[in-house]
Amino acid sequence: MFSFRNSKLPFDKELRSSLQSIRGVGWFTSCFVTFKFGFSYPFFFGNMNFYQFLLLSFLLKAMVGRFNHIERFTFARIQMLIKLGSVRGLRHRDFLPVRGQRTRSNAGVRKAFRFFVRKF
Repeated sequence: MFSFRNSKLPFDKELRSSLQSIRGVGWFTSCFVTFKFGFSYPFFFGNMNFYQFLLLSFLLKAMVGRFNHIERFTFARIQMLIKLGSVRGLRHRDFLPVRGQRTRSNAGVRKAFRFFVRKF
């Protein structure tokens, strides 16, 4: 099993869906990369040889930001929302579900995190 940036890439999945397990690679980027290399649609990751994997990893390193840059960027966006005082920022601050989920009968996991101290 190949690993790229501390994420294990599964052999049994199709190449586009296995590339999406990497942090920072979504549907569009995975489709773009497979198109650049000329892999057909039902190309599985297990059929790839080591040379193809090296070329693929070189292209992904050039395209995708580093993991800590992605984490820093998302944290900065959340901080901006909190400073603006928007509803999403207030719900982030209070450890409540942000995207409209109901809290009366579910969201117990998200509400359980509010007891931990978080630095904002």
